Parts: sequence; C-alpha cells; structure tokens
Amino acid sequence: MRLNTQTAIAVTADPSAGPGIRLISGQASFTMPKHSSQALTVLAGHGRIVADRARFDVLCLAEKTSVTCVAGDVEVTVGERLATVSQGQQVVYDGDGLRVAATADLQEATSWQDGYIVFRGTALSDAVAEINRYRPGRVMVLNATLGQKTISGRFRTERMDEILGWIERATGANARTLPGGVILLS
Repeated sequence: MRLNTQTAIAVTADPSAGPGIRLISGQASFTMPKHSSQALTVLAGHGRIVADRARFDVLCLAEKTSVTCVAGDVEVTVGERLATVSQGQQVVYDGDGLRVAATADLQEATSWQDGYIVFRGTALSDAVAEINRYRPGRVMVLNATLGQKTISGRFRTERMDEILGWIERATGANARTLPGGVILLS
C-alpha cells in the first residue's frame, strides 16, 4: 500500500475476513502479491473493493470515490450493485450509486506516485482543491467565473507555488498572498 498526501486509513481488525483497510479520505495505491492466498478488502466512501491479484488505485474525497485498476481485476460493490473493473478501467461512485466502468488514463491516475499532478480540461476550482492537498496553507478562488475556467498541464507536486504563478498567467487571475500560506485568486 502506498499513501498519497492528506490520506487517512484504518486497518480492519477481523482476521477471519482477511486483510482489510478503510480508506477514510485521500488516495492510496494497493498492490497484491501474485501468489496471494487472501483477498484484500478496501472500504471507501459508500463502497467495498475486493481484490486478490491486482494493482489498483482508490481516490476518496468528500462524497466521491474512484477506483482505477492498473493490473488484474477488482470487484467494486456499492449497495446492491457489483462491477468488475479490469486493467485500464475506472469506476466512480458516490451516494447516488455506482457509475459504469470507463477507460482510464493510467498514467494520469497514478502520476501522484511519481510526484506529479495532471489536469486535463480541469475546472480551476477543482484544480485548486487538488493543489491544496499538496501545499501548506490554502488557495481560494474568490470568483465563480474564474473557478469555472479550465486548465491543463502536468506539474511537479513539490513546486506548487510555481503552478500558482502559471495559473495566474494562463487564466488572468490575480493572486493575493496572506500570512499562513493563504493565497486568494480573483
């Protein structure tokens, strides 16, 4: 298991059910050994993910969870619905239920493990939420119209302040820096 920044987990304590993890919030990558004798169960958001020989990534933020299968197959259960997610696929679920599995960009889904974040036509407000996971303080978008502008790019997570400068130039935003690492974009 590999954890991304601002991730909280709990290990389940039922030895009869095999290894289990509750992903409370954040993002984690799981790799099961090829010759594993037990399945791994991951509880995240409103769902349950089970894998015995797979590599997969789970992102659980707010009420939305996405499961990306990098290798093998995983089973995702939300309520009464079950989906098998195969290599190169991603499924998303929330309180409204389980969506249909779709093709995933594996490089984008796992880029955090190499120290990058990727935005592709991402609303600035969503990009800022992701940026806030990687830097101290907080960036806030003060204008709804600005928050809807989209950005694209691949950025090093260790250089968040450089990304903010790029966002200013690309979107025409004005940044105001306050104490405590707070940055206001308008």
